[in-house]
Amino acid sequence: LEPLAGEDSDRWLAHRYLSLGRSLLGQVQARRGKGPEARIAWQGALDAIEPMARGASNHLVLEAWARALLHLGRQDEATPVIASLIAQGYAAPDFVLLSRQKGVWPEPVAVGTAGHSGHPESYNHPTNRGETRWDRNGKT
Repeated sequence: LEPLAGEDSDRWLAHRYLSLGRSLLGQVQARRGKGPEARIAWQGALDAIEPMARGASNHLVLEAWARALLHLGRQDEATPVIASLIAQGYAAPDFVLLSRQKGVWPEPVAVGTAGHSGHPESYNHPTNRGETRWDRNGKT
């Protein structure tokens, strides 16, 4: 992917996959207790996507950018990117989980809780039709 990503800055998809691959490598390294190697991989993920991401509106580019920032502990920088993704309706389950783990994805708030038992699945209860619904991965 690196040769494709390096050929032309319009090859956003190659940059995205390169970034996501490096993010995954960082996760594997972190799980193996190799913190410095994980950080190098995550920085590589950021380096692969950030030039394309600044000013981008494509949710796939923004998600890869936010993911790299989150892994690097740069939640303050990731927060506006995540807000943009939320505004676009983007809520991929694995990304929502990572964002919640890092403390930057907003917790769901029930609107009109008639029939709500406090259990997450009850947000989808038939008595709540016509109200905002949330599942454990975000708004549905």
